[in-house]
Amino acid sequence: MVTTSEALKLALAAGIDPEAALRVLNAASGRSMISEVHFPTWIMSDKFDSGFSMGLMRKDVRLASELAARTGADLPMAELVAKLWSTTTDLKDTDDFTRMGAFQSSSN
Repeated sequence: MVTTSEALKLALAAGIDPEAALRVLNAASGRSMISEVHFPTWIMSDKFDSGFSMGLMRKDVRLASELAARTGADLPMAELVAKLWSTTTDLKDTDDFTRMGAFQSSSN
């Protein structure tokens, strides 16, 4: 979610149409369920109504972080993502988690 959002934010800043950039991303190795479904359906449409809350995502990310700590798995990217998800204060737990991918508004 975060990396796709940043890629589209960079495309927009560079004057590239985000929808065109997403098509390229989905035709290349960056394709994922997030880029194929979540962005066109809930983020780029500004619907943000996937039915999964920020609170649930924060819980899942926290549980994964706790498991990594218990098992001694070194996951530096996961640590960074966990920090992003836990410290994003402009998104409430009741907000849809797809708002984390917003790249065209001030809420990212």
